[in-house]
Amino acid sequence: MTVVQRAVPSHRAPFFRHLSRELGARGAELVVTRGARGAPLGGPLVRGSDALIMEHALSGAELYPALLRSGLGQGPPLALWGAGEPRAYRPAPLARAARARLALLGHRYFAHTEGGRRDALRWGVPDHRITVLRNTTDTAPLRTARDAVRAEDMRELRARHGLKPGRTALFTGRLDAAGRIPYLLAATHALAKLLPGFTLLVAGEGELRGLVEAAAAGPGPGPRRGGDGRSPVVALAPPTPRELATYGATADVLLSPGRVGLTAVDSFVLGLPIVTTPWPLHGAEFEYLEDGRNAVVVRGGPDAYAQAVAALLAAPARLAMLRTACRAEAASYTVEGMSRRFADGVEHLLGT
Repeated sequence: MTVVQRAVPSHRAPFFRHLSRELGARGAELVVTRGARGAPLGGPLVRGSDALIMEHALSGAELYPALLRSGLGQGPPLALWGAGEPRAYRPAPLARAARARLALLGHRYFAHTEGGRRDALRWGVPDHRITVLRNTTDTAPLRTARDAVRAEDMRELRARHGLKPGRTALFTGRLDAAGRIPYLLAATHALAKLLPGFTLLVAGEGELRGLVEAAAAGPGPGPRRGGDGRSPVVALAPPTPRELATYGATADVLLSPGRVGLTAVDSFVLGLPIVTTPWPLHGAEFEYLEDGRNAVVVRGGPDAYAQAVAALLAAPARLAMLRTACRAEAASYTVEGMSRRFADGVEHLLGT
């Protein structure tokens, strides 16, 4: 069985390792290759495969000849792997129709989430030809690090940055426009006014890193924290699993007003509910969140967001309920489970 990807991101490597073991236990071999202008698809590697899985993308030049050969019975059965309708933009009507048509030409559809399954059903793909993967990363390193966090680690972090229990939040992820960093910083300054001593730990990298560092360097236009002249923003480097686990154990909430994707899975592992907004650029994994049960979704500007966070921090019972729900969700999104579901779909595909 061959999986063709335009690029293989680093976070996919653990999944493919687990998938290879899962398929091996079922008597199948996994090959992962990068598509390069169609070159791999005409070679012996693919011709000798019993099944082919490719990304559901209109820009994949390798996809069209592979679909043609498969449809003519000249190639292995072909499945598509994707998130359904694009979330980050609204495609033109012609592009949407072409995307739906491509999904119908495949022998199976591997959907990242239930939302992707609903999209495929709307396109006309039969339900028995859809596999829902529950897309995730390998959470094992973060789970291990979370269980190893010591009270001493949390005390040291609090002392280093002057953090107060009940008034600490975390942001982790890309520092870019999709993350709504200016909105986040404005909300943080509003929170510092509502809750003296409030601090936001920002752990990430991206083109807007300079904005975060400037906010962390001084009080800026917002109020000073506790009269000591320090900003309520702390700029941190992209974290290791151990560092992220310590930040998560020390913080009370996870702030992410912009794009939420696989951060949702991290919030479950950390037992740290996300406070977000109905941002149109969310990833497919945003659907894992349920407002009022394992997350909080705020409508409005930075001031409304700050007021919602302040209200949550002032309601320990409500916050504890959200954290309990997050921890319960973590078991549903593991790379082991995703690999088993993918292998089940491969078995169905090989049966075609």
